[in-house]
Formats: sequence, structure tokens, C-alpha cells
Amino acid sequence: FPARVAWFGGGDPVEVMGRERLDHSPPDGTYLLTGDSAGLGELEKSLASEAVRTHRTEASLVDSFVFVVEAGSFGAAVIAAFALIAALALFWLSVKARGRALRVLGGCPTPRIHLQDLGGFFGALLMSALVVAAASALYVGVLHGWAHVPSFIKVLAGLQAAVIAASLL
Repeated sequence: FPARVAWFGGGDPVEVMGRERLDHSPPDGTYLLTGDSAGLGELEKSLASEAVRTHRTEASLVDSFVFVVEAGSFGAAVIAAFALIAALALFWLSVKARGRALRVLGGCPTPRIHLQDLGGFFGALLMSALVVAAASALYVGVLHGWAHVPSFIKVLAGLQAAVIAASLL
């Protein structure tokens, strides 16, 4: 491909990007635009003059979550995550069973024991969530571009909060 291509109708030439720029874009024509947004209005007008329909939305947590949910492998990943969390919860409860029994025999109120167990479990889940968020943000930033990291972190934080809440329940 040439490095630059002119618009139909004699517009200013535009730079041709490689296919790798679209590797993570859905095939429905939805694209993430990053950088300076000053010329987006002009771009929409020029596309409209060429009979190209456009619809622009700002990135939001709900839209990003819907995009992730629609991905084919999302269901399997969620089921695996909840199975892992359930196993972790059972492991946590079994490890703490002896200490819990000793505290009950020692006269500690049961609600206090439950709150201490949930607090410790929440701390362990939160620590692992922070480690996963940091590692995955680094991965996304290095391999896919740092422009994707803020929206990725927003969606990941929402998913992690849902998993932690379900785990605590």
C-alpha cells in the first residue's frame, strides 16, 4: 500500500496505517479514536459529504462492559473465575475453621468472627486483584498501546469488584 492516499473529491491526503492498527477492533466498523479530538467534527462532516454514516459515542464503563460481554470467550472466562473463587472461598473457610472453632470456644461473639473472616478474605482478594490489574495493565500498555489502558482498567475494576462482591456473598 502507498504511504498516503488522497480523499475522493480532492481532499487532503491521509496516511495509510498498517493492518495491525485494526487487530483489536471489532469487525462491525467500531473504532477507538485516541489523541487530539479537535478535528473529529470536521472528519464527521467530510465523511457525511461522502455519504458515509457515522455515529460517535464517548467511551463509558457500561459500553465497554457490553463490548466485553459480547465477546465469545467471555462466558467461559467468567465461569472459570467464579469456579476458582468458589474453590478459594472453600479453601479459606477450611483453613480458618480451627481458629474459628477456638475463638467460639473462647467466648468470642460469632458475628465478630464472621466479620474478621470476611475482612481477611476481602484483603486477600483485593491484594490479588491489585496484582492482576497492575500486571495486565502493563501487558496491555506494552503490547497494545498505552491509550487502551485507562478504559481497560475501568472495565477490569468493574469486573473485579463484581467478582469480589460475589465471593464475599
